[in-house]
Amino acid sequence: MSPQPTVPMDGRCPSCSASIPVDPRFVTWCPECDWNADPTASPHEKRAARREASERAAMERLYAEALNETNPYRRRDGLWPVAMAVAGMAHLTLAAMAVGSGWLLATGPLPVKAVGVVGLVAVFFSLPRPRRVRPDEWSPSRTEAPHLYGLADRIAAELGVAPVGIIRFVPNLNASFDRVGFRRRGVLNVSLPLWEVLGPQERVALFGHELGHAVRGDIRRSLWFVSAYEAVYRWYGFTDPGTRALLTVPHLLTKLLLLVLYRPVKRVSQRAEYRADDLSAKVASSAAVLSLIGISTLGLGMAALLQRRTAGFDPEDGAALWRELRECVASVPESERLRQLRVSALRPPSEFSFYPPVHLRVRLAGERGVERGSIDFPEREVAAVEAEMAEVRNRMAHAVLTIDL
Repeated sequence: MSPQPTVPMDGRCPSCSASIPVDPRFVTWCPECDWNADPTASPHEKRAARREASERAAMERLYAEALNETNPYRRRDGLWPVAMAVAGMAHLTLAAMAVGSGWLLATGPLPVKAVGVVGLVAVFFSLPRPRRVRPDEWSPSRTEAPHLYGLADRIAAELGVAPVGIIRFVPNLNASFDRVGFRRRGVLNVSLPLWEVLGPQERVALFGHELGHAVRGDIRRSLWFVSAYEAVYRWYGFTDPGTRALLTVPHLLTKLLLLVLYRPVKRVSQRAEYRADDLSAKVASSAAVLSLIGISTLGLGMAALLQRRTAGFDPEDGAALWRELRECVASVPESERLRQLRVSALRPPSEFSFYPPVHLRVRLAGERGVERGSIDFPEREVAAVEAEMAEVRNRMAHAVLTIDL
């Protein structure tokens, strides 16, 4: 890691002499020339210039496609059939393993039968097992939280998707939409720490973004693709050679198939994020989406606060935790929020991320310019939802401080 730059004491940038904001809680940097914007950047990133340039060009092309796309309800693009065909290869491989192992078991001598048994066992553990989510203490029912589900139902109806089956609050700092079980029931996972620091329209934007993944048929929620990916991932674990050289070739082949599966889903998923942002703006407004993205970039700061509060925390005073968290987020200066966007632009794009860079998402949301969303979340509904969530908020206040965020 490179040495940390010396922080100026006179409030002047040592690179361009511009006046810079200084807040001891955050990184001191220069908005004019980006001095010290990313003090944790590693020298090795500069040595991969060609790969970085290629990845940046791909990100910009994807952004241009998203900017020119006028129909966020478009379900497929050119890479969709590629990804599904590759998933089909994985399913065919599994079927061939099952047939071949059965044939060996039925017709071969005893040693060969043993190979057939091993093959059938591998096939059994590779079969699709759609994840199930059962209602628990973090999942208020429709009876317990009619206004919360009512908000989700209004957004779902506006976007043209089926109502969610379960809304589940989680203690980490992520939100997601999943389809579970063979019936592909919709489950909306909502970060309670994030929910607590959002305003009413930002909460609409959060629901709109996650439900937007149901509109355009995100490949990561396709049973056909997900089951194939999970099967190949299990094969990768099964064939880990360790000290068994015989498994080296199968392990390498499985790794290659994983990479082939990954390449198309990466681009399809990044397009999906842009479309989810567009649909979120439709129901909440572009300003709400921009605010939501900005707050989401402060996750590390929120996690640090929650971890500091572990010592001496009174589990009976959950409201104090959420109040302190809101005050912490509100106190973040504009310069620090801007720095987070600059870091997104300065750092090399990740080769393995399913998400487009934050600064490009912000740029696209600003270009859309949706002044008013179609869904309002008035104060009376906000108060009703807060009352419905009182018990969950108190339980989560304790749980959020006892996990590793």
